[in-house]
Amino acid sequence: MRSVITLFAALSALATSAIAAPATPCYDTDWSRMSNVRGTVVRSVDGDTARILIGQNEYSVRFQFIDTPETQYMGKSQGIWGDRAHEHLDRLLPPRTVVLLKFSKGERCDKYGRLLATVFRGNVNINLQMAADGFAVNYCIWPNDCPEYVRYVHYNVINRRGMFNGSVMLPYDWRVQVSNRQHEKYVGNMQTKHVFRPENARKVPIAYRVFFMTPEEIRAPYRQVE
Repeated sequence: MRSVITLFAALSALATSAIAAPATPCYDTDWSRMSNVRGTVVRSVDGDTARILIGQNEYSVRFQFIDTPETQYMGKSQGIWGDRAHEHLDRLLPPRTVVLLKFSKGERCDKYGRLLATVFRGNVNINLQMAADGFAVNYCIWPNDCPEYVRYVHYNVINRRGMFNGSVMLPYDWRVQVSNRQHEKYVGNMQTKHVFRPENARKVPIAYRVFFMTPEEIRAPYRQVE
């Protein structure tokens, strides 16, 4: 009996350590020549991040072009909508799901060492599905303006559907508030191609926003008007 208990404890410890193990850090130089790669889902972390096994390494993958309510940021969460987004991603991508990661223009890795990608399960764009189902807002950073997300997010905003029912802040606004910072990204309008200073983001409808890290990145057809 004691040996069984000992074995169970060892397996539990192994499982816990596997969950807590840090992800392999992402470096742009490792991925810059690749357009896509296959992997296997280990687990979701929240609504827009998952741990994915690629080859022998487990990476933290940030689902590009979307932003979901936070489950854990500076010791705080956005409550039920963060949990709902996480649960929905769990349903779409359960552990052991084989996925295809497609890379876009620009950086392959973010400042946290996460791989940036659009994740496909078969022919289904999971990033886009999260937005279509009302669990994510589009979060497009130049040189990617991801117009394919607009109609889904616009529909959800107009119909107060999902996370747009008025009960939760946009995740990128919430993070700025929680961290006591000011908005830093310039905000472009995909329709008019006008770009506004960070403090004037509200002049651009939510679904049509594209973000520029610095004013120097603003290029035609976009132009700064404020």
